[in-house]
Amino acid sequence: MENIFLAIDFTSASRNAAEYAANLAGYFGSKLTLFHSYHAPITNFETGYIPPITDMKAESEQEMNKFKSDLESRFKGIEIETRLDMGLAADIVEENAVANKADLIVMGIAGQNSVIKEHLVGSVATQIAQDSKIPVLIVPEHCKYTKVKNIAFACDFDKKLETNTTLLKIKYFVSLFDAELEILNVMDPKEEISVEKAATDLYIEEKLQNTRHKTFFIYEENVDKGIVEFLENNKCELIITSPKKHNFFYNLFKESHTKRLAFHSPIPILTIHE
Repeated sequence: MENIFLAIDFTSASRNAAEYAANLAGYFGSKLTLFHSYHAPITNFETGYIPPITDMKAESEQEMNKFKSDLESRFKGIEIETRLDMGLAADIVEENAVANKADLIVMGIAGQNSVIKEHLVGSVATQIAQDSKIPVLIVPEHCKYTKVKNIAFACDFDKKLETNTTLLKIKYFVSLFDAELEILNVMDPKEEISVEKAATDLYIEEKLQNTRHKTFFIYEENVDKGIVEFLENNKCELIITSPKKHNFFYNLFKESHTKRLAFHSPIPILTIHE
């Protein structure tokens, strides 16, 4: 974990995510890169005036320098760099993270009813988490950093888990934190454990035999509700999801869904793709 890439928009939610990211950088001995995207100027149609791009960039640089100085004053010994780019955050965060050779993207997220939901800390964070090849950590606005000792992994228990690299990546993150893994599968109350699920469970046990872990089958009609209730009643400091296309967790991050997990999780969400 050499480079943590923190996307910010200077709101309270992103400032809270910065606190979390700085603590992570201290824990791992990582470099912390602060990134901010500023928008292209908008023409005033009444006057025909277009604000100079240089002015917008200068304002962003000034705000970024203040943000960096504040973090440096409170988190001694962390290497902090800054990066600015013009464009929509949803379009350019990942490409800048890739160019910066980031190992992890961190973003904040505000509550479901927050007026800043439409900014970076809201829907854009979940947009990026859908498809980013780099793992994305979404930090709830009021979540404070604590040492990660227990990590939950919510998964579908389908055969695809046996044919991709998701478990290997999760083992890696669990080992980084020296944590225990809690595997969650939410089932309909009327559903029985199928032969396929039993086989997948055996596969997971085999692959994780050297990793401290437990498996929980949760019976709840509403999958996201079942996950959130588990997190509220069990000591976990981080939850991992793998939002594969066409499965529940991928759809959870789409604008048309409630995003209950993203907006109501009491702990940070780490998204890892296959």
